Amino acid sequence: MHICVTGPKTCPPEIGGIEVFGYEVGRTLAGRGMRISIVCSAAGHPPGTTRLDGIDIVRIRGIPQRHLLKLSMMPGIRSAVRRLRPDIVHANDATSGYAVASMKDRPKLVVTVHGLGFSKADWAPPFRQGIEYFQTRAVERADVVVATDRRTAQEFEELRGDIRVIAPGVDVKTFSKDRYQRPAELTQDRFNILYVGRLTKVKGFDLAVRGVDAVTPIIRDRIRLTVVGSGPLAESASGTKADIRLLGELPHAELPAYFSNADLVIQPSRSEGVPITILEAMASNTPVAATMVGGVGTCFDERHLVPITEITPTGVATAIEYAVSNADDVTKRSDNAFRKVRDEFSWESVADKYQEIFRTL
Repeated sequence: MHICVTGPKTCPPEIGGIEVFGYEVGRTLAGRGMRISIVCSAAGHPPGTTRLDGIDIVRIRGIPQRHLLKLSMMPGIRSAVRRLRPDIVHANDATSGYAVASMKDRPKLVVTVHGLGFSKADWAPPFRQGIEYFQTRAVERADVVVATDRRTAQEFEELRGDIRVIAPGVDVKTFSKDRYQRPAELTQDRFNILYVGRLTKVKGFDLAVRGVDAVTPIIRDRIRLTVVGSGPLAESASGTKADIRLLGELPHAELPAYFSNADLVIQPSRSEGVPITILEAMASNTPVAATMVGGVGTCFDERHLVPITEITPTGVATAIEYAVSNADDVTKRSDNAFRKVRDEFSWESVADKYQEIFRTL
């Protein structure tokens, strides 16, 4: 069986849940003898096909601009699918899902919806309306639709009532406490807060920056916010009183050292599915503070993390101050979270569920 995965921007993965998801599920199924192709942008590589961990990586051209990259890749995705002739396409974003759904004589199509992230703040007209249209048509026309959390599935109930829910996974062996040398940015004399993700409003990067700046001075002088990722809000970190270090994007293989040595990971998103960043932090037994949006609130509660109860800078500051001042309680929550992700979230179990879907198709 040949599965063609679309949606990742890069492979091997850098920052981005879809990138990690496609790679981890792909290499797990490739290890079981399935033929897996991942179609992604060339993004610093020459176009063409290479092989990695049993996966054929098919890199195609695109316009390297945030709002245009995936739109510009749509013709190349159709061309790659026609050339590869897979049995099934597994699309993980709106544009590639629509690109395949609108093909004549297309293969079977599985669409996974990774949360609802097309906010007005991050997607100006007409891009937001276009992406929402593509996602709606892809969901309507796919043979099988999967959502990463129940809240996302509920948003599409009027379109179809057969949406399955499969949360993403995490490699607990890789994201492990005390296995990695402390990165230089995470100094021992600071309470190290880590943000990993796109620097956008939907991910709440502006709230992270303003929240760190809003904590009481006696605590603010003790903390450092280390940021891994890129995006349009990078400049918002300048001119603050807080100690903020921007590292840009890093290869996914470098992230375990940051997760395992941080004192707190913050995820102040305005909209989410089940963010792999949170799963990786929990697998590292590192405390998490997060807004309870999307799949975060359906999978976890106060037993597992510090909730950001107000999606405001004050809400972020309150959560940070609690984490700094209540170490014993926060450690108990991170221990509970570690046990939960170890027992319930693994790439093997995720791959099992998708393999059954592919087998049925």
